[in-house]
Amino acid sequence: GDLFVHPIKADTQGNPNRFAGRMMKNGQAVEYVDAPEPQKRLMEKLSPITYLKSDSAPILTIHEDKDTTIPHMHSELLVEKAKELGADVTYLTVKNAGHGFREDSIPPFSEINQEMVKFAVKHLLDESN
Repeated sequence: GDLFVHPIKADTQGNPNRFAGRMMKNGQAVEYVDAPEPQKRLMEKLSPITYLKSDSAPILTIHEDKDTTIPHMHSELLVEKAKELGADVTYLTVKNAGHGFREDSIPPFSEINQEMVKFAVKHLLDESN
């Protein structure tokens, strides 16, 4: 249920519960725990955590620490669940960035690109062996 509650609240960010706000009941935002069963099933279908397995394809998750569009917590929960299942997951937190990478991010965008290429090449080579 926490995946549908946005943890950051500021006047400039609009609805701090915008993910739950996409799930409505009688015109009100609904959190997972309060949602009727059809909405709970839809929320579960929308969550990538639902589809994780121990033999999932290798996962590279890169998430910004100041993202106000998709809460950073989403990636943390995804990575935690993947590790719990024994799935192959690589996680990179980008500091000093909102929703999107920049050259003043830490690491900068150019290094993030290199990490993505290294991940892809490593797993493509693993598959070919």
